[in-house]
Amino acid sequence: MSIIYSVVARGTTVLAEHTSTSTSTTNAPQVASLILEKILPEDSKKLTYVYGDHLVHYITTAGTEAIPDGVTYLCITSDTEGRRVPFLFLTSVQKLFEEKYTDYDITSAPPYGLNAFANTLKAQMEWADGGAKGSGLDKGKEVREEMNAVKDVMVQNIERVLERGERIDLLVNKTDHMNQTAFAFRQRSTALRYISSFEVMLMEGDGCGGRIPS
Repeated sequence: MSIIYSVVARGTTVLAEHTSTSTSTTNAPQVASLILEKILPEDSKKLTYVYGDHLVHYITTAGTEAIPDGVTYLCITSDTEGRRVPFLFLTSVQKLFEEKYTDYDITSAPPYGLNAFANTLKAQMEWADGGAKGSGLDKGKEVREEMNAVKDVMVQNIERVLERGERIDLLVNKTDHMNQTAFAFRQRSTALRYISSFEVMLMEGDGCGGRIPS
């Protein structure tokens, strides 16, 4: 599946999310959480972040009197998928979400309080996986919508917005693995040095006619 994770959030509060069962990217929610923390309530834009071999795309609407924190529609894809389909997906999710829920629903919902929408996220992810075709629009309007979906999208490397500590947090699994490997290597090296030293002692003892106590 081209889209491996999607979420709708009010500010930093996740209202609904869905993760593809085929994905091996277990830290997608963590990546999304860090991005949500960087979005200001007055932001209203489309943006793509490059994160390793993945892309993080989002559309955010600025806060209003009814919804002060604004709403963000975000998805994560592999870096081979381009931006056309992800942003068609996001615009469709935004339209369906706004049709389904009132401002009061969105503002008053607790974390995951609108997670019934996860079924819609799943369905739209499957639609996007098929190339985001069959919208029911006439061809001319469909082309215009595709153009508008990627219009004014900014692209940045995720490293530019994350603090050093946050970058470390994202790599924690990889770092832990490297630390475990290094520790095992040090253990083997220490054992080998001990064996080598012991063999030298034995050789020196034999050479001097002495005897190494057992």
